[in-house]
Amino acid sequence: PPFTDHIAYPGMGLYLYKHGRLTTIVRCGEVGQNGHGGHAHDDQMSFVLYADGEPVIVDPGTGCYTQNIRVRNELRAAGNHNTVTFDDHGALRFQHGVAGLFQSQLRGEVSVDGENAKEIVCRHTQPSELIQRTFRFQADQLEVVEHVSAYGCATCWFQLPPRCGIQDMDHPHRINANGFALRLDYPESPKETLDVGCSTGALGSEAYGRWTRDAGWIALMFKSSKNSTYRWSISLVEDTP
Repeated sequence: PPFTDHIAYPGMGLYLYKHGRLTTIVRCGEVGQNGHGGHAHDDQMSFVLYADGEPVIVDPGTGCYTQNIRVRNELRAAGNHNTVTFDDHGALRFQHGVAGLFQSQLRGEVSVDGENAKEIVCRHTQPSELIQRTFRFQADQLEVVEHVSAYGCATCWFQLPPRCGIQDMDHPHRINANGFALRLDYPESPKETLDVGCSTGALGSEAYGRWTRDAGWIALMFKSSKNSTYRWSISLVEDTP
């Protein structure tokens, strides 16, 4: 149904928020099929972002199932969603081969620890690892606080639509996507703590059975100590011609 600021669907793990001209959808919940996860992607604690109804931070799509195993696995991987990977793995574990195309296993537990119109707190817990994302919604801005309790490398991913543009890669970053300009900002950090990568030749699928490599991504890579906290924000700057 229509909503003015936020609406939650906890049974399927979707949480929708309107804040100014932006709409954010956060994914955190069950993998489906009574835990079997045959159609699940590794998108726990991921989000997508719309500006005036147009996608600007996107889900990569499905692509295919058995037609191309490599494409299927790449598009459902955590590194192809707007989530956090820790030491190159996400929240799901996929089996190899054709049988693994329709099966996934959740590592540890995921939960929503609280949500309202202004914020949502998502958590992925494993025996020796905790990742918590707090999404905060302001007019025309999304702010996220990442808390990682483990030693290793945490990577925050941002998937961009096809034919996007990435400018000012030093800091902050300007992103041109579907006619909108966004600003990705985060506090300055030493080189040994933070690294940044980007690509405009990433895999994306706008419709089932079709995929191209003209999408993009940005990755913020943080070196985590036992308890590390990082912040970043995405703001709507202005419309582009």
